[in-house]
Amino acid sequence: MSGQVSGQPSWSYDELARAALADATRVLDLDTGGGEHLASLTPLPKATIATEGYQPNLPVARERLAPLGVDVRQHVGKEPLPRRGQRGGPGAESTRPARRGGTRPRSATGAAYW
Repeated sequence: MSGQVSGQPSWSYDELARAALADATRVLDLDTGGGEHLASLTPLPKATIATEGYQPNLPVARERLAPLGVDVRQHVGKEPLPRRGQRGGPGAESTRPARRGGTRPRSATGAAYW
């Protein structure tokens, strides 16, 4: 595929994520899949939310992440992100995903990025 880079990057997503988590009070993980990667980054802040749009992954992610205190919510495509106390769906508004001066580590994986 044109535009793809092969080989390993000079940085580590896990190292960046762990550094950001060290001071985080809230975490929002978009497209968590089965939750394997988020679970590997424990300990997580008390206010951690994961979203997943692929229906078959939801029960897998909930089973893996619920014991860690993570709230897993369904989020499909371009729907707005769920607000605190809401479930995703049409009409749900998003809140600012990072506080002013916060960090948004991003690992571009999944079909939407290819």
